[in-house]
Amino acid sequence: MTRIKLFGLALVALLALSATLSASAFALPELLPSTAGERFTDRNDGTERLTLEEQSGKQVICNTASSEGTQTTDTLGTFHIVFEGCRGEGQNCETTGAGAGKIISEGTFHYVYDALGSGESLGVAVLFLPKETAFKCTIFVTVEVKGTLVCLILRPLESAKSHLFHCNRGTARGEQAQRQYYDDGGTIVRTQLLSNFNRAGFKESNELALAEVNYREANSFMNE
Repeated sequence: MTRIKLFGLALVALLALSATLSASAFALPELLPSTAGERFTDRNDGTERLTLEEQSGKQVICNTASSEGTQTTDTLGTFHIVFEGCRGEGQNCETTGAGAGKIISEGTFHYVYDALGSGESLGVAVLFLPKETAFKCTIFVTVEVKGTLVCLILRPLESAKSHLFHCNRGTARGEQAQRQYYDDGGTIVRTQLLSNFNRAGFKESNELALAEVNYREANSFMNE
């Protein structure tokens, strides 16, 4: 009986250790050093225009984008993006009151892993959770966008004042290249960006956006 009790205690200890190791293995990436309330700005990276594409092939294309935001903690924050020179279905697009060709998107973001150690991003990614966005392309076309989007952070371990992230399109229309991430419990969560052109119903969509984020101080993405 004593041997059975000892075996039971050993098993409990082993399971507890396993849970600890599992939790540490899926610890989310942190931006360090990071100060709560730190501000940042970003702009589009490269010559690629920013594109929203719905699975039927309908597109909204913007020439440039710039944003600002706040790093709330070392793993999450808020953003406010202004897309400029936007056109869809051959017409200028705008968020009401923003001005011709300007679309505004805002929401929150989290740092996550979309894979475990792949490529130059090492799987480090940023998960965007935008508020539902609505805009018009003149009076003829209305567009609504909602959902979640995960984008890879390039060379996350390099300590620098600027970091690049890429939101990449997949091989099919409306398909995003990165469509999942690990939450802080190590569970895979699916993401999906949706758009609704002229009230025809929300359909899967993708976004091409290459951006450079600029901070006041050099930092990198790691786990403490």
